[in-house]
Amino acid sequence: MRMTKMWTAALMAVAMTGTVWAQQAKIPAQSTDPNKVLLKVNGEPIKVGTVNLVMASLRADAARGASKLNPQDLGKQAMERAVDSLLLAQEARREGIKPDLARVDKQIA
Repeated sequence: MRMTKMWTAALMAVAMTGTVWAQQAKIPAQSTDPNKVLLKVNGEPIKVGTVNLVMASLRADAARGASKLNPQDLGKQAMERAVDSLLLAQEARREGIKPDLARVDKQIA
């Protein structure tokens, strides 16, 4: 049952991405203010700081050979990943899915 909810959330995220991009405002080429809102997904903001963190993660993945990185598409890839993550979080909240903190702590230890 839990996996079904996760797959539902993932499919919803993919299906809703087009709608989100349609609502996207023009994004500035660069911004140094981490609190600047780039776009909103169902009313929730995605800020420059979030996208910067995702970009750093993408660069780290590429540096250790875990993925290929096209520097020209880095911003777009980071935005897409941030949108996907937020959509999954929104769907999880809607479905009442909450992390099992004891299990998370056990996995980290």
